[in-house]
Amino acid sequence: MVKLSDEGKILADKARKQAGFTNKQKLYKDKEDGLPNGLSLGTVKRFWRQESISIDSFIIICKAIKIDDWCSLIDWKNDTKNWKTAELKDELNPYHHQGVGALAVMTNNNEIILASGSYDSTINIWKIKGDRVTHLKTLAEHKKDVSSLIFIENQLISGSYDRTIKTWNTASWECIDTIENGHNSEIECLALTTDDQYLFVSSCNSLEIYLWVWDLNPKKLLYKLQEHKTGRLYPSTIANAVLGLVVNHNTVISSGMDGRLISWQISNEGDKVIVIPTLINDENSLELRAITSSAISPDREYLAVGENSKQITIWDIAKKSLVYNTQGKHDFPNILALAYHPTGKILASASFDADNPIIRLWNPHNGDIVTTLTTYSHSSPIRSLIFSPDGKMLIAGDEEGHIFLWGV
Repeated sequence: MVKLSDEGKILADKARKQAGFTNKQKLYKDKEDGLPNGLSLGTVKRFWRQESISIDSFIIICKAIKIDDWCSLIDWKNDTKNWKTAELKDELNPYHHQGVGALAVMTNNNEIILASGSYDSTINIWKIKGDRVTHLKTLAEHKKDVSSLIFIENQLISGSYDRTIKTWNTASWECIDTIENGHNSEIECLALTTDDQYLFVSSCNSLEIYLWVWDLNPKKLLYKLQEHKTGRLYPSTIANAVLGLVVNHNTVISSGMDGRLISWQISNEGDKVIVIPTLINDENSLELRAITSSAISPDREYLAVGENSKQITIWDIAKKSLVYNTQGKHDFPNILALAYHPTGKILASASFDADNPIIRLWNPHNGDIVTTLTTYSHSSPIRSLIFSPDGKMLIAGDEEGHIFLWGV
């Protein structure tokens, strides 16, 4: 359950007027088709009175008034404070027999749907409602590691080291499309622009990034992009890896073992699609750096980066400037995964400290630690992190196939 913040109410009211709704209490009665998706007028009234409603209803109302960034309207104050006393709620096993390197979540009728992708080539689907977790399905059509997962409306997109991209129907969990041609190496990351038009694909052993036109049927491979260089700090097997892709509206930011942060801007010139790469960080500072993980803030203004140099850095994307780094304040081992809380006020980082997997929740603006989470009974590194859309749960996957759920 979520509700409007004071600032969110101002933004929502402004958006309502711009969208042409003259009466916020009868928001949808101004339209011929009435209330969308079965929403009651009482739910709409509770929304405007800043009372708690389901996150699905909250999203529907925000979309109706043309607000895509619904996270920015939610009152998160108590949720953020509560993370100081987060508890391990559940541990999901043994559905995966190898590491969990990919996680994705979506909301559906007051439930959270979790997809977990593993090095054992399977995808597991889970339903989370309150404190109850139910295993729904195992998807086993990939032949190698499942490396990346994305939910989009009623579909799940998966990328794998078998060099294929598969699309799954979230109602039946059947595979409805497979892209088998076009990739010369194992797929590491997928990133879909917010208009669902373009899909970026990166590799774990190739400097190339593939750009697909995703809203076509069949899909079209548009470009093979190459701006990253060979990294110098790691073995040749991953020296060419582009390990991170994050979406900033219709821009995608890639990060690699070469230490580079590259912003790819898509624009149209007539019928031609142009992709413009821009280096965010300083070319002269990259000699001894490699980027192992990245995450973008919910407002799309900041990029968090985990580096081999035992530090996390925060970048202002628009200004291409370093905002903060943890060097000297926290001495982390290699950062294996990062995830922003929906408020943007907490950043989760996973590292492997003295043979113990540790997740730190910290303030990305000043480096203050909110709390530290450990798995206690397991000593395998955490490989993937994601917060639930309502901000009440943190989900982590480790190298042995366990999935941990912390909650507030």
